[in-house]
Amino acid sequence: RLFSGYIISLCYLTTGYAQERVINDFINTPGLESATVGISVLDLKTGKTVINYNDNLTMVPASTIKILTTATAIDLMGKDASIITRVGYTGDVRDGVLNGNLVIKGYGDPSLGSERFGEKDFIEIIRKNLLSNNIRYINGDIVADISFMPSEPASPAWIWEDLGNYYAPGIHSINYKDNTYRLILDTSKKNVRPKVIKTDPYIPGLEIVNNLLPYNPGFDSAFIYGIPFDNKRYVFGAVNQSKNTFTVKGDIPDPGLFLAYSVFDDLSKTGFIGKSSKYYTVNKEMECRTLFTYESPSIGQLCKVINNHSDNLYAESLFRYTGAKAGNTRDVSHTITFVKDYWSNKGLDTKPLFIYDGCGLAPSNRINPTFYTSLLFYMKDNKSFVLSLPVAGKEGTVRNFLKGNGFDNRFRLKSGSIKQVVAYVGYVSANQNSADLKQDYAIAIMINNHTCGNAQLRKAIEKMIAGLNL
Repeated sequence: RLFSGYIISLCYLTTGYAQERVINDFINTPGLESATVGISVLDLKTGKTVINYNDNLTMVPASTIKILTTATAIDLMGKDASIITRVGYTGDVRDGVLNGNLVIKGYGDPSLGSERFGEKDFIEIIRKNLLSNNIRYINGDIVADISFMPSEPASPAWIWEDLGNYYAPGIHSINYKDNTYRLILDTSKKNVRPKVIKTDPYIPGLEIVNNLLPYNPGFDSAFIYGIPFDNKRYVFGAVNQSKNTFTVKGDIPDPGLFLAYSVFDDLSKTGFIGKSSKYYTVNKEMECRTLFTYESPSIGQLCKVINNHSDNLYAESLFRYTGAKAGNTRDVSHTITFVKDYWSNKGLDTKPLFIYDGCGLAPSNRINPTFYTSLLFYMKDNKSFVLSLPVAGKEGTVRNFLKGNGFDNRFRLKSGSIKQVVAYVGYVSANQNSADLKQDYAIAIMINNHTCGNAQLRKAIEKMIAGLNL
């Protein structure tokens, strides 16, 4: 890009001189001296690239990879499909008594008890269905069938720093309450190690090893470390001291077992089950009669949560489920192969596509800007997909991006940000009052290895976008 203080001439297709100057100015932003910058803008009417700078270089995409995950899911299954959870039973029902086990079989729905959809009370739904099927007492156990997903809740490419934290939960056949608990700490005493008060919700057998430092750093640097299915969690770092309490969020080690416990606990308290009953999980498919099936919100609604809130649990669950619906096994590697083959068969060049998960936590992911704009061109007429992307300056993770810059309703973008990575991918409309969701351009802006702060970089990107006059 830069050599001895002189700007090397850039390779553009139909870029005008003014736009060329704007991009030159952007790449000379302080903090981008050692960065890799890639930009692609494609005209959706002609299918031709109108601005390209390093658009064939593969870069870390961070959470913009969720564009690929949601596009695949909507294109393969349609916006109205859903993910079911099946509740059934073994044995038989006589005189209001189930002489057998209550079985909950999950297929990867991330929305059970989720805050994203108002925490619908799944256990209350179970209770109501028991009564409607004339079951007033269970003479048996509560069993969670977790056989749909293999024992690979985390991508092998995720890093230790993330595992155990709420934003990197394990992906399971049964996901419950966003696979998240809150660790409540007593931070009322200065220069004293914060004391663990409790977890909310209570998780049986969970052991917290408290290694928090006894000082006030002025910011939250606490991380919870641990692997799926292991009930021991380690807390490191420091948190702000206050007069009351401080909360750190972590991931539930075994959400299938936690749901089985929660159902067992509720049914015990409401008189549906006796003290001799147990709760547990099975990793082999359990034959049972269906009591009822619970449907998740639609795939379109799940994709809107993913792209608006950048929810890793929802994205990774949908990524695995997409592979399963296509007839593949549910592990990460087979799903990756399926996704690449799927878009290659659609005519997209997937050679520069190196993916290791569906949510963007894996720092080894690589995508180039050209692939993104090609994918967006393919999806441009799918209104459910377009609507899943948040409006810049108003919604989701881009609610403060381009805000107050006169771009009202014109940009629908997915953002991505991890260490030394900032990216924006989405659509641009020339008419900010367009009611028909007409998009004019696909855009992908990717920056890796910048040394300036993210806030400074975002302002520079906003200035560049304004100068491009799209």
